[in-house]
Amino acid sequence: MQGNIPGTVTRLAAWPAALAAVVVLTAGCGGGSGSSSLSNNEVGGGSSGVRGVVISWPSQPVSMVGQPDPGRPLGGAVVSLRTCTTVAASSDTCTAVGAEVGRATSDAAGNYEIPAAPGIYVAVGLPLSQPGPFPTFQPDNTVLTVTSGQFTAHTVAYDSGIR
Repeated sequence: MQGNIPGTVTRLAAWPAALAAVVVLTAGCGGGSGSSSLSNNEVGGGSSGVRGVVISWPSQPVSMVGQPDPGRPLGGAVVSLRTCTTVAASSDTCTAVGAEVGRATSDAAGNYEIPAAPGIYVAVGLPLSQPGPFPTFQPDNTVLTVTSGQFTAHTVAYDSGIR
């Protein structure tokens, strides 16, 4: 699935359309100075980069019609921003990922922000340092284009394991 909101793209294999609501809700997330617990890497001077929310999804075993499951914020998740060196023709999928340019740890509300210079990137959720198999990062090779003076919004999703 992919969002069609500029600057807010999410690819989550086999997840219900209800997750699109999360993308819509987080399109304008972040702003200003953010939380003091967010990473403040000075890559790109801090005037552009990627910011968003990390969620654990699904948050309930059953979804009701008309009541999408937005997931739950996931604090303590480490998000790595990496360069995208090759983009698939006619798509927004990165087929070759390069070096890490920055990383941030999500705060208790799931918010993260990674300053970065203008360019093409991929956000990668790193494994959590907790016992058990869940939550696990859902691979997402969606291209994130950062332009000068702007932050690109992006939701990073982890599978909660609830079925």
